[in-house]
Amino acid sequence: MIRHTVVAATAALLITGPAFAGEDEDLILGIGDRAPALDVAHWVKTAEGQKPPVAFEEGKVYVMEFWATWCGPCRRGMPHISEVQERFADYDVTIIGVSDEPLPVVYNFLVSKDKEDTQWNDKMRYTVATDPDRSVYLDYMLAAGQNGIPTAFIIGKTGEVEWIGHPGWPEGAFDAALDGVVRDTWDRAEFKASWDKKMAPMIKDIIPRLKLERAKAAGDWDTVIDQLDVMIAAKPNDLNATMEKFNLLLKRMNRPAQAYALGHTMIDAHWDNPQLLNMMAWTVVDDPAIVKRDLAFATKAAERANELTKSKDPAVLDTVARIWFEKGDYQKAVKWQSKAVDLVGDHPMASDLKKALERYEKALDN
Repeated sequence: MIRHTVVAATAALLITGPAFAGEDEDLILGIGDRAPALDVAHWVKTAEGQKPPVAFEEGKVYVMEFWATWCGPCRRGMPHISEVQERFADYDVTIIGVSDEPLPVVYNFLVSKDKEDTQWNDKMRYTVATDPDRSVYLDYMLAAGQNGIPTAFIIGKTGEVEWIGHPGWPEGAFDAALDGVVRDTWDRAEFKASWDKKMAPMIKDIIPRLKLERAKAAGDWDTVIDQLDVMIAAKPNDLNATMEKFNLLLKRMNRPAQAYALGHTMIDAHWDNPQLLNMMAWTVVDDPAIVKRDLAFATKAAERANELTKSKDPAVLDTVARIWFEKGDYQKAVKWQSKAVDLVGDHPMASDLKKALERYEKALDN
């Protein structure tokens, strides 16, 4: 359930092109590097007069723009990107909007309408593709150290990356770069110098994350664990990496002994962090992917979280009640869940808490 979180068809092939060869630094996608192969799962639509590109053709210019249906800035920028596509249509420019969402999500978005009763399909007058296995996202966004959308990559006439950035900010930067690339006036060396300077401090963080995601895509979970260990060693207080390792061991790899050993270490190290403790306890009792549920572990974490929050946090009380329910003590489950419902008020999670209470009361009556 979202309230317990403290941190947030045909598949494309995993690309292993030149941008990923050689030493660790060569994993990074930067300015002047050859763009990874154009390989997406679904071509949803194309700009007027265009066909889905098979590859980056010599002499033509392409833009890979990463977006999502839920992204407000992406939606606000669509009319501008459409205008840019139309302005450069006669100059062999193809703009490709790439979402990592499933095809039905993107399709349903395109046929829906905005507040002005305009269909989004009419606002996205450029090529649209989906990348649900995130392989293209991995090859571009993660390899370039980008984690926010919208982000655009301009690929020039030689098939190399010329510019990376937000297509709408700073205002005019994307348009100017594209115009320069199209007219052969773009100073790639100048932009590369500033880009490399900006990215240099981030490379040590980008490479482990990139290796991690590539291992995930390949299903190499032992390597994923190794990369998480590298990340944790570099940043011992990075709870995201540690929690990811805990979840991976417990769910994907089904190694409960290792998972709970790590979990106890986390509990001891973060004994005064009620949000983390509650999240770990809830994961153990609620996630359907877990084969072995250590209720003693969950109890230790949840009771400490409840102690820290003085029995006044509905989410923590919900977890405590759930643990008692899983233990078969329905009376205590009803007691704690009733308290959670009393405290939650009109919060959006109230409905879920009330449904859980009804479930526990039914079990108690039976």
